Amino acid sequence: MTIMPQDFIGEDDLSDFIAAGHDKLRRMEACIAKTTPQGLAELNRELHSLKGNAQAFGFESLAQLCHRFEDALSDEAVLSNQVRHQIAIYLSHLDVALGQLSPT
Repeated sequence: MTIMPQDFIGEDDLSDFIAAGHDKLRRMEACIAKTTPQGLAELNRELHSLKGNAQAFGFESLAQLCHRFEDALSDEAVLSNQVRHQIAIYLSHLDVALGQLSPT
């Protein structure tokens, strides 16, 4: 049996991680409305932070999803309609991934 870092996470810590993750998703959603490079920069900061937190807690699949999201945004200078649509899809996937971490 392999012991993963999340095996040492208390239920309160996990709940805090999930709540903070959902807060980051809401802030990322707010960035979608901004079509400026600053909006994209804010989105990238929130995403990078979520990725780092997921790695710290040992949630590699969530961190990898964040990384793919970052890669998808790396060549964008502004948030066009097409990019905002892609972001909405990634945010939906991140929301589902966070929901799967919920303590039972």
